[in-house]
Amino acid sequence: MNGQFFEGLKNRYGIDLNHQQRQAVVHKNGPCLILAVPGGGKTTALLARTAYLIEEEKVSPGNILSITFSRASANDMKKRFYDMGLGNGLGKVNFSTIHSFSYRVVMAYNKSLGLSPRLIEGAEAGKWSKVLLLKNLYLKFNKEYISDSDLDILMNDISYVKNSMYDRSQISKYKSEISFFAGIFNEYESVKRDNNCIDFDDMLVQCYEILMNNQRALEAYRKRY
Repeated sequence: MNGQFFEGLKNRYGIDLNHQQRQAVVHKNGPCLILAVPGGGKTTALLARTAYLIEEEKVSPGNILSITFSRASANDMKKRFYDMGLGNGLGKVNFSTIHSFSYRVVMAYNKSLGLSPRLIEGAEAGKWSKVLLLKNLYLKFNKEYISDSDLDILMNDISYVKNSMYDRSQISKYKSEISFFAGIFNEYESVKRDNNCIDFDDMLVQCYEILMNNQRALEAYRKRY
């Protein structure tokens, strides 16, 4: 392993990695699983690995994509990386959430088809709101207003069946605490489809489908990252 690089980490940034962490840092080709308890140094190892790829393997920072789940985690990794001076200012690494990356893939693909989907969650929701749509659909099917707790259950169930990529027959058999769940779900999907809308779950599912079924798109991202 590159002893000089690790000595530099220790002397310049106070990062002293153990043997297993160093193995992860110098790994270049193919998958590498880092498994550790909370506070076990996974993030530090990943940041050191990113610096190693840039400084020792001469990988362009723009070709490195670091994906995590939450925006807070992505921002924390980005801040820690640049606050420590890792990478020596040789360019910007893309620190992203899984949803943000998926959204870029989906929007770029749709743009190539002349389409521009409308996002109905988050700051861009506007008058097209997932929450409002689901409230109205629940009222239509159940003839009463939905409670906040049931709305959480409904949204969680929708996310579960979408991310599990259930087909129509599986959805009709899905046991939800929400009455008429299958009907609400199917009409929710129809309304979104008819009005060119997507939610956060669609980002993940559609990104997966694009990369699985469109070889040209897949190769473009493989080449970039």
